[in-house]
Amino acid sequence: MFRTLVSKVLKLRSVARERDKVRNRSSGWEAVRDAHLAASPACVACGGVHLLQVHHIVPFSTAPDLELEPSNLITLCMGEFDCHLRLGHGGSFRHYNPLVVEDATEFRESESARRTALIKEARARRLD
Repeated sequence: MFRTLVSKVLKLRSVARERDKVRNRSSGWEAVRDAHLAASPACVACGGVHLLQVHHIVPFSTAPDLELEPSNLITLCMGEFDCHLRLGHGGSFRHYNPLVVEDATEFRESESARRTALIKEARARRLD
């Protein structure tokens, strides 16, 4: 029960962060985000279609010039597996996983036991 509550809180915070991003990003961000979601309408990691978010592979804070670059974007979700948080950020939005594309692809193709290991590996690789 505690785990479910924590997951719900993280999802709510993530949705709030996404709303804040719109205010802090360039005027072209919403159009780029919408175009990306139209082209990639499911989570690359789990295939989910709910609570989708566009994740920057190299974070906006690290490389602002890549904010609108389509090749720097990947669709992840905050659905059942919390893919955005767990794979994209290694479990903490203060960090990022430089191998998110590879991890997401492997996560999608793996059975459940391997998925748990991939989440742990993403956490171990995360960078500030």
